[in-house]
Amino acid sequence: MKKILLAFAVVGIFTGCESMNINNPTNGVETQVISNVLGSQVFNLKGPLGYLGKIETTDNWEKAVFVDKHGKKSNLERMVSGDGIKVGNKELNIHFKGTEGILEENGHEFPFNLY
Repeated sequence: MKKILLAFAVVGIFTGCESMNINNPTNGVETQVISNVLGSQVFNLKGPLGYLGKIETTDNWEKAVFVDKHGKKSNLERMVSGDGIKVGNKELNIHFKGTEGILEENGHEFPFNLY
């Protein structure tokens, strides 16, 4: 009985290995690469006191440009965030998740919504 089971196991191993082509591990299954890189993303920030400015990125938030309501531009870079997206520099940090966030400028925090 053991010899019969051993024979079936050996035959099963060899036939199973034969069906896998080493040169083509996908075995004819098509694969499609989908890029998640988006074009330019622009959002306006509106706080309780009104319009705060707009933020724009072209590289999925690795770098961004913030233009405040007075037209001052700030170049921002991605920062470590526990949740959501955080970009900033020495004077300005913008941290948001979904449509809500906090703009921190010179120690002052301003809540906002993206639209």
